[in-house]
Amino acid sequence: MAGEEMNNPYEQEQINILDRIIKNIERLNQKCHYFEYNFNRYKSKNKNLEIMGKLSENYNNNLQFNLEASGKRNGPL
Repeated sequence: MAGEEMNNPYEQEQINILDRIIKNIERLNQKCHYFEYNFNRYKSKNKNLEIMGKLSENYNNNLQFNLEASGKRNGPL
């Protein structure tokens, strides 16, 4: 009995399951990298919009200040 190997009857099934898990994790990693890449692209584009928004806001604030300082600011319509 010492020379006999003990066979696991579920060994092949376990190997198949582990193989599927590994492949699914690899696909998940690929999707995560794809998501991160696109997220950073959109984040960069939104940063440009944020800068434009701040520029417009500063322009409007300066315009209002100059109109008030010159006395040419009209009331609301």
